[in-house]
Amino acid sequence: MCSFCLAQRLMGAVAFVPSAFSDPFARAFQDERIYNDLGGLHLSPCAVRIKSPMLSHPSFAKWTMVTFDESVMTMLLIEHIPFFNDEKWCSIFSSLFLPRLEHLIIRQGPHISLSTLTAFINRHTTIQSLILHHHSIPYSSYPSPNTTLSLSANCLDQLKFVCASSRLIHLLRSILIPYLHHINIGPEIQMDYRKFHGRGTYADVRAKVETPFDFVALDRALATIKDCGHSVTKLAVTLPGGSKAKRWLKDHRLDLSLSSAGTHVRQIGIATERGIPLATSVILPLADWIVRMFVTGNLRKVCLMHWVIVDLSAKAEFEKRIREVTGDAVEFSIGPI
Repeated sequence: MCSFCLAQRLMGAVAFVPSAFSDPFARAFQDERIYNDLGGLHLSPCAVRIKSPMLSHPSFAKWTMVTFDESVMTMLLIEHIPFFNDEKWCSIFSSLFLPRLEHLIIRQGPHISLSTLTAFINRHTTIQSLILHHHSIPYSSYPSPNTTLSLSANCLDQLKFVCASSRLIHLLRSILIPYLHHINIGPEIQMDYRKFHGRGTYADVRAKVETPFDFVALDRALATIKDCGHSVTKLAVTLPGGSKAKRWLKDHRLDLSLSSAGTHVRQIGIATERGIPLATSVILPLADWIVRMFVTGNLRKVCLMHWVIVDLSAKAEFEKRIREVTGDAVEFSIGPI
């Protein structure tokens, strides 16, 4: 059983718990205290959440060290710690081994390099979902579009869901991922949970986004799905709000269509950055793009985040335009896929 001095490790000093904890009675007492302290942080016993407030949490302040059992951890959540650079993150990641890890989530701002991330993934072949927020991986650490990730063979055999930037999706093109069925092109949207308005939460208008929006990278990500994403059944795309996507939607290359490329996308989801609705002039070009990309294939559902089209008449025109081609074969819904 591997245990760690987590608080010290976060500060760069790795230490192991003395072998005295091999005594079952001491271990049981220690487990009870750990469980009580983790409960105060609202953590699952199978999840680890690394974030800066934990360093000043009253419970942790009383402890010289906090231990956890790596062998049962299934989720790792990394949040922004402003005084950590990639060297520190590399030290933390290289000393962690979670043999049952299924979910890896990196929130906005940790600035973990792509090489540090890939080295960690190479040692964790059990990952089933990978979720990356905006700027969790600095764009400066991405290689040229013509290269691929240095991932070992079969390391992503269990991956089923990925939510990441267009650049990272494109870098997966030469890797066999047999069970990948759900892709979100675009980092996970930062939500503002203080707003409810009766229809759920809204995207945070203060969230950092890439400016200008990288439509070239989005094209490359779609090309990757066309060539390699034959197991993908759910695809979500994040676009810029307003009218910025209008020209791209109208001029989008037909050779990137997924409807006749052997893909099996049955559900398409559309979101916009920062909760900014699409301009009215973009609504019908979006409908035409969905028709060109998907409807001659297996598409059965179109999902829009509730802020994407706020005008009810424009939403009706959007649905009508698609139904002119699909009839009643396609269902429309509000919310994520």
